[in-house]
Amino acid sequence: MTHLLRWQFQPGLRGPSWRLSVNNARAAAAEILEDSPSLRPALPALIGKAYPLARRNALAETGLPEATFPNDCPYSIHQLLDDGFWPGS
Repeated sequence: MTHLLRWQFQPGLRGPSWRLSVNNARAAAAEILEDSPSLRPALPALIGKAYPLARRNALAETGLPEATFPNDCPYSIHQLLDDGFWPGS
């Protein structure tokens, strides 16, 4: 989520390492969900729990104003897992 936030709000700094980080995270999540499909219903709560840290990390990494990043995750579960989703692209 941190790299998706950076991707969306720092378009001039997009680079291959951000794309790789998102791709790796998505692949890891897909593997976990494939091995444990019963986790899928817990995804909203897990995302809600993880997003505040992702937001804080994006703030720390970018130096952008706190108001830049939404308080709640702006991405749906589908978008977070979709290899073709790149916000602001």
